[in-house]
This record gives sequence, structure tokens and C-alpha cells, in this order.
Amino acid sequence: MEKVTNDAGQTIIRLKHPTGSICEVFLFGATVTKFVTASGRDVIWCSSKAKLDGTKAIRGGIPLVFPQFGAPIKEMPQHGFARNSIWTLEGEPAVLEGTEDVRCVFGLDNKVATHEAWPHPYRLEFSVTLGAEALTTTLTVHNVGEEPFKFMDLQHTYLNIGDISSTSVNGLQGVQYFDKASDEPEKACMEQRQAASVAEFTDRVYFPTESKPITDPVVVVSPLGNISVSKKATCTSPSETVDLPVDTVLWNPWAEKAAAMA
Repeated sequence: MEKVTNDAGQTIIRLKHPTGSICEVFLFGATVTKFVTASGRDVIWCSSKAKLDGTKAIRGGIPLVFPQFGAPIKEMPQHGFARNSIWTLEGEPAVLEGTEDVRCVFGLDNKVATHEAWPHPYRLEFSVTLGAEALTTTLTVHNVGEEPFKFMDLQHTYLNIGDISSTSVNGLQGVQYFDKASDEPEKACMEQRQAASVAEFTDRVYFPTESKPITDPVVVVSPLGNISVSKKATCTSPSETVDLPVDTVLWNPWAEKAAAMA
């Protein structure tokens, strides 16, 4: 592991795998901004205009959305406050037993980041595990208070796919979704395509049902190579651990919005 500082004074944790894969994580937002596999595939995209000085959320990488997705609570920043907060590195990175994979854990709690519109005691842990050809990221939300609270979280991953016109997503056929870019964003639709492609501004939230779960992994087929995206969620209480449904977002800003992004 290396701990480096960029020109703006922001701390970056750099992980290296014995096979040559690398990963970089900013303490600002605990945002993963780079993952290059041992075979040389640069998986994560970041905008060339991204602010890397801590003044705003990093445009690209894997921003952590918490405790709200979008802005249902208008008083709170869009996508919450976790992606705009300084996280801490929890101890030293560790090599997982029986492997060469290396893991580091980042933490954030309500003593560092909170909002009057969502004043709950919590603790977040974000673990990043670097393998030769895979990156595993896990966001854990702990309720450290006495009362239950509602929240949303999302790993808002930007994938480096090269040419969007030659890219498609497999594993969504037959799955229901909300088209947030349409005139009826709360109307449930069904994906008919075996390979979902993008030809305009796209913002869809695919959600699993009992009759039609989302295939795991979803596979992004692009000119730069395929990317398999696997996901899982659980809820743990003192008495049990249960699996939770996980939505999948397909989003692309398209040309006009992309040109204005920073």
C-alpha cells in the first residue's frame, strides 16, 4: 500500500497486487478512482474535468451514495453526504488468507458527517478488495442507535467502456424498470431486449421481482472488453441475516450532458 497526496492536498490510498493490478481510493468520499487489472484492462472511468480537490463529489470512479439516492429529501444534498465527506482508513491493508488479494477498509460515522434532515446515529464501513482481475467493494451500514432508520445506498460505478454505440448490457431481458428519463418516471416498464444498448440519455432503475430476478452477474459488453458486475445485499440483526433485493441502474448522460459534466 502507498499513501500519496495529490497537488490539491487530497490523500489517495494506492493498492498494488503481486500480479500487477492496481487500485486507487480517495479518502474524500472513499471514492475508488482507478482499477486496472493484471491483464491491463482499465475498468473505471473518471471525467477529465473531475474536481479532485475536495470541493465537490468526484465525477467518475465509484461514488458512494448515502443516505439518499437522488434528492427525495430536498434539504439534503443530492445522493446524500457520504460522497462529499472525508473518510478514515481503518487500520492497515490486509492480505486475505489463502490468496494474494489485498483488502483495505474505510470508515465514516455521524460524528463526522450528518444532516439535520437525517439526524441518525450510524457508522459506515467500505471495504475494497483488490484481486488480479477483480475488484470487490462492500458498503456496510451500521445502526449504532436505539431507533430504526430508513436509508438508501448505491455504488454509483462509472465503467470505462470506450464506444457507447458499440456497447450493450446482457442480463436485463424481462426485468421491470422505471425510466427516469421519460415523461412517466414512475411507470413500470419491462426490458424486451436481450442486449440492452444505449442511443440517447438513459436513466433506468431495474428492479427484481419474485417472478423475474435480475441475472447475476450482469455483463457489460464493450469494445474494450467485457465487464461482469455482480451484486448482493443482506440485512443482519441479532437473530438472523436475510437477503435483500438489489436494484440495477443503467445510466449514460449522452453527449450534451457529458460535455457539461465535471
